[in-house]
Amino acid sequence: MRLPGTFLIRVLPLPYFLCVSLPHHPLSDLLDTYVIIPFGLSSVQEGVNVITAGTALVFVVALFALKRKKLRSNSRAAAALLATIGVMLLADRILIVNNIERIHYPQYAVLAILLRLSLSSNLLVLAVSSFAGVVDEFLQYVMNPTRTNYLDFNDFLLNIIGAAFGLILYSVASRGIQDTFSHYERRVRLAFGAVVGLVFGVVLLFLVSGRVISYAEKRDPPEVFVEREGKSSFVLSFEEHSEFWTTAVHGKRFHVLSPLEGIVIMTVLLSGYSYVFTWLKRTKNIKA
Repeated sequence: MRLPGTFLIRVLPLPYFLCVSLPHHPLSDLLDTYVIIPFGLSSVQEGVNVITAGTALVFVVALFALKRKKLRSNSRAAAALLATIGVMLLADRILIVNNIERIHYPQYAVLAILLRLSLSSNLLVLAVSSFAGVVDEFLQYVMNPTRTNYLDFNDFLLNIIGAAFGLILYSVASRGIQDTFSHYERRVRLAFGAVVGLVFGVVLLFLVSGRVISYAEKRDPPEVFVEREGKSSFVLSFEEHSEFWTTAVHGKRFHVLSPLEGIVIMTVLLSGYSYVFTWLKRTKNIKA
């Protein structure tokens, strides 16, 4: 038996993703014009810290007030939440240059929860959400390389962490959902596998044929697809990051992940969360 509003639940993640992805650059321009330039970047960073601390406090109080019994009976979920918060703090220290980038966490937590409403597998939802995060950052880079100087693997990781956090929250709040949409989920798996396979094939073709350029000087206007030795090639970055630490104009030191570093850490992170969801499944009726 299908739940009421099944169609709406299934399609809702797509318009949500488009709403948080496509307006990224216009919203960034508005933020620069009306917030960052008038008040200064350092003041904005401090303001975001205050907002983050207040939000975290409200979240912790609400979570333990409403779900303390569930957390007591499901210590693994509590441990997974705490571990993910620790990963967020580590990413905040190393990968984030502008504190406003913390918005990646709630954005992708909500996306993962919306997907989880119609898909019973946490692993599938994490994979779809992570792929959506890669597509999001790729589009931002391709659509406006003037603002985005490199394909940002740092943000890939922030999106994965946010999605995993949302799924762990969902597992705490719910009692576990059976495979209600098994046929639908099977079709999603097949479609997603086909899309990922196609994308992987195109990327592999570009790599094997030498059509990926790690660094190129920025043109005016900048172009991410350029002609190099008679071949249309993709530029990964218009900035060189020879040192481990990069210092932002407001003094924040951060590390820009190379593509190799990003791929390795993404693999480790996804593998780790795959284990976490399998681990949680042992204490609760949650389909991994």
